[in-house]
Amino acid sequence: MEHWEAHFRFYDTFQMAYSKYCAMLDFHRNTLRECHSVLDSGAGTGNLTLQLLEDGHKVVAVDYNRNALDLLRNKCQEYKEQLQIQEVDLENKLPFSENYFDGVASSFVIPFVCNIRSYLSENYRVLKKGGVLSLSIPLPIQGVMDYVMGNLEREAESKGLLPEYKTEWEKLWGTSRKNEKMIMENGLPETEIIKILEDISFSVSKSKNKPYDNYVSLLTCIK
Repeated sequence: MEHWEAHFRFYDTFQMAYSKYCAMLDFHRNTLRECHSVLDSGAGTGNLTLQLLEDGHKVVAVDYNRNALDLLRNKCQEYKEQLQIQEVDLENKLPFSENYFDGVASSFVIPFVCNIRSYLSENYRVLKKGGVLSLSIPLPIQGVMDYVMGNLEREAESKGLLPEYKTEWEKLWGTSRKNEKMIMENGLPETEIIKILEDISFSVSKSKNKPYDNYVSLLTCIK
C-alpha cells in the first residue's frame, strides 16, 4: 500500500498533461458511451471516473487504496449524485450481484492484481448480458517503462512541468520502476489475456488506436 500511496501522490500532475494517457482515457469513454451504469474497477485517483461522470454515466468507483479514493472523492465532488465510492480489495469477490452493470472500465489494473483470471471473471459476473468491459493493460515488453515515461518526460518538458516539478518527477520515476518490475514479473502477453477473456466467454476485439504503440493493450470485451 505504501508503494501506491507514493505513486499516486504525483501521478495526476504529470499524467493529465500526457497526450498518450488522455488518448487512453478517450478509448474507455468511447467504448462505454452507451452504458448507463459503469463500474470503474480499480479507479485509482479517479481520472477516468471524473470523465465518465462528465459524460453523464452513473459510476461506482472501487479501489483498495484509501488515499487514492480520497483524491478521487475530492476530484468528483460536483457529481456526488451520480457517484458511489467503495473501498474494495480487487483480489476478492466484488460486492455486487450478477448482471448489475452496463459497463466496466479497467485501466492499468492488470497486471497489478495477483490472479488475473479471477479478476476478469468477477468483472464478467457483474456485467449485464451484452455489457461492455473496456481494458487498458501495460504488457510485459522489455523497455515498457522507458517508453511510457520517456515520452511523458518529453511532453512534461514541453509543457513547462519540468524542471519546475523535478523532485516530484524523480519520485514518480522511482515508483514507476517498481511498477515495471511488477509488469515484467506478473504480466501476460496480449494473446494470453485474450485467451483468458474468451475462455470466460467474452467476445474480444483489439483497438486499432494504439496511443502507447504495442506497449499497452486496449481491448473491448462484450459479454
